[in-house]
Amino acid sequence: MTNTNPYAQFLARVQLRYVVKKHHATRLHYDVRFEYLSHRGVMELASFVIIEGPSLDPTIKLCAIRVADHDVRYMESERVIPPGKDGAGPMLVWDIGRYGASVGNAGLRVDLETALREGVVVIELKGEKLNGRFELRFVRKYYQEEWSFRKMQDDEAIIGSNIVEEQPNSVLTNRSLEEVRAGISARRKRDDMTGTLLLARD
Repeated sequence: MTNTNPYAQFLARVQLRYVVKKHHATRLHYDVRFEYLSHRGVMELASFVIIEGPSLDPTIKLCAIRVADHDVRYMESERVIPPGKDGAGPMLVWDIGRYGASVGNAGLRVDLETALREGVVVIELKGEKLNGRFELRFVRKYYQEEWSFRKMQDDEAIIGSNIVEEQPNSVLTNRSLEEVRAGISARRKRDDMTGTLLLARD
């Protein structure tokens, strides 16, 4: 059933933000998060963990585990979560951008919460690394919700692509995960000659 909240209906027609975090906690994985109006009436990040990271190859179907929603305030944070805290380890912003209106199980344009409840989400990403249509599809619930995540066939699809290996660094600071761990500054400086991002230690 479609969300009757007028604001949710408005959000179904606009572009909201998404982010992909590269995060090394107990193991390396990618956190894929979508801004949405939750059932609590506040903007949150619907969050999924993909071990291998997103792919532009439409022949690859990935396992995405849905985890607790996250606070939108930490959308662009790059940091090292200290030992003893949940998710301890370095993280960076691997990709960020906007996503278009969700399409639910009936093929109709709906807000993201409705599409998630129906178990099928088709969205168009417009990011620094990920572009085009992607599908999230509910598989089962065991200890956690298990979904599949795949790139759909369109002009942005690249068979054989391994974009997480081809473009491993942060889209905000060009840092690697090792540089985040080492505490290299996130100050953004651009070289006037090359336009490349330079990093300096504090």
